[in-house]
Amino acid sequence: MNLSIFVLLSLSGGWQCTSGARILAFFPMPWRSHQNVFRPLMKELALRGHQVDFFTNLPMNNPPKGLNQKVVKDWQGEVMKGYKEEDVANMITFNVQRNLVYYCGRVLDLTFEHDQVSKDLLNSNETYDLVLTEYPVGNEPAAYLAHKFKALHVGIMSFTDYPWANELSGLPTNPSYMGNNLSPSSIQLNFWERLHNTYISISIVLAAYYDLYAVQQPRADRILRYEGWENRPKLTDMMAETALILMNSHPSTGYPNPTAPHVKEISGMHIDPESQPLPKDLQDFMDDAPHGVIFFSLGSILNPAELLAGG
Repeated sequence: MNLSIFVLLSLSGGWQCTSGARILAFFPMPWRSHQNVFRPLMKELALRGHQVDFFTNLPMNNPPKGLNQKVVKDWQGEVMKGYKEEDVANMITFNVQRNLVYYCGRVLDLTFEHDQVSKDLLNSNETYDLVLTEYPVGNEPAAYLAHKFKALHVGIMSFTDYPWANELSGLPTNPSYMGNNLSPSSIQLNFWERLHNTYISISIVLAAYYDLYAVQQPRADRILRYEGWENRPKLTDMMAETALILMNSHPSTGYPNPTAPHVKEISGMHIDPESQPLPKDLQDFMDDAPHGVIFFSLGSILNPAELLAGG
């Protein structure tokens, strides 16, 4: 009898009781390249037993059990009316930051003011353990969803290291050796390049602070209203309290920079290990090319018709 009790207690010590988390993943931005970063994580979380409510304008086919896709309207056509790439190319850095905030902010405005799925979310009584949003440029107001549902906030960056993200995560940016995605220079900087990099980094942070206080906070107070919203912290505090930041970068494709302890690099996560092979004729063409092959992609934002004069 005593031996049976001993065996039972020993076996029960190895048992584990687990339950999946309920996760809200709110990603309304309409750019496919951004969504391609988020989708693999949503899929894998669902495959590992979590319940994920995924707000997206680009739903995936055959989602796994546990991935509940909430399709929001794609506002890209509405938001990008009158957009000219040459205008952006000639902008000073301060205005590039503000331009990003403008376009992303317009998406949030349209989403919460006219998209019923998102409006219902603000009025819902759902409970979540975790809230995932895009981080940080232009999408800062969405962090208040973590306050609404009393959940931890995780931010995902669809691009690489950025001075404003460093600022929010508590990491000082040192422009003498830390580049950013708006800088044309490599990490091997001479004095004038370091000076230019300093200008870019300071401009980004100053523009971001201005927009956070003058644009983003009023926007959040206008479109993200729910029971108890009047008592929530300032948006700067909400962003600073982000528990985890996943950044779409990797030392093998960039330069080694310091990061805050809660910032993790995840570039390459989107690569599917079960990807289909290339068609045989294309594979043979590439294998037999005497001088190799150059792969040229226009990405997911540029419309090829715009390459021609007059459209």
